[in-house]
Amino acid sequence: MPAKKPDWRDRARDLLFERGLTHQEIADALGVTRGAVGHWLCGRREPTLTQFVEICTALDVSVGWLLAAESS
Repeated sequence: MPAKKPDWRDRARDLLFERGLTHQEIADALGVTRGAVGHWLCGRREPTLTQFVEICTALDVSVGWLLAAESS
């Protein structure tokens, strides 16, 4: 079975870990619940486009980078 290609959730989780950020800190920055962030990062729900852009802003990365359309 081929390996799963990393998606934006994987990149976001990696950034949170590398930067020592919690779901609660991102939730506070976005004005949503910690549970909402967890649902997004586990793939149970999708953020709105506006929320996705806010996630990128909170993580200080471009939309293209988080979507893996751009390299580092």
